[in-house]
Amino acid sequence: EVWPAHWQELRQREFFVLESIHQRKDGSIFPVEIAVNHIRFGDKEYNCAFARDITERRKLEEELVFERDKFDFILRELPIGVSVLDADHKFIYVNPTAMKLDGYPTRPETLLDEHVIGHHPQRNQPKIEQLLHDFVSGEKSVFTREVKKGKRTVEISYHARRDAQGKYLGLVRLIFDVTERRRMQEEARRHAEPQVIINELGRALATSLDIPSLCRIAYEYIGRLLDCATFGISLFDVEKGLLTAAYAISDGEELDVSHRPPLPHGPQASSGRAQAIHSGRAVVVHD
Repeated sequence: EVWPAHWQELRQREFFVLESIHQRKDGSIFPVEIAVNHIRFGDKEYNCAFARDITERRKLEEELVFERDKFDFILRELPIGVSVLDADHKFIYVNPTAMKLDGYPTRPETLLDEHVIGHHPQRNQPKIEQLLHDFVSGEKSVFTREVKKGKRTVEISYHARRDAQGKYLGLVRLIFDVTERRRMQEEARRHAEPQVIINELGRALATSLDIPSLCRIAYEYIGRLLDCATFGISLFDVEKGLLTAAYAISDGEELDVSHRPPLPHGPQASSGRAQAIHSGRAVVVHD
């Protein structure tokens, strides 16, 4: 039943290749590639077939499929967005993370064969066109920029692809979510800023011996650390136990403290200033 249909197909096509399974004398089976030929010799027709053992080829193909699937799995699961553009700057690969970080709600397949220029605001397209031109010409090989995408901060980098002869093949586009990194950097900066200001204050105080000038310098730097409407500096005479106002400013206006009399602040005094003087520690007074 099968042979007549096979013979008819062979007469029509004259040559074709198929894959099948053959069995050895020991009962083991192996894959084969069969090249089937229709041959005329005189008034007779022949089916001439050549079978080739393709066990090794199948093994290599399976290994390639495994490696491809493994590589595709890694790219799909990466927390980094990966896009690949061809020499015409059309998408040929986009992983799901790139879609997420770029803010595209659709599947990666929807971007394939689309030009990258169309995925930038029109106002930015001339800059992108120039950037792509620089990659093609070889003027640039890497370009990195940081942009805000909603609540996220992302870093996008482009890397030129070239073959061994230097022929331009396109771009690899990587996108990283750096929101948490930037938050930590900002937090570290805020924590380090007070010490930096104090160090700067120390250097600035060493530039003058004039008390009013030193007070103004102290106010300038401490005002960067503390949000205070009123700021004052008093000088304490240890031998006499007297506290004398040296400088005061309120709402940005310096006050005249020359008429203020010295105040006694001995060890028994209970005021916040007395506590700070005699304990050597900062005291916060809630008024």
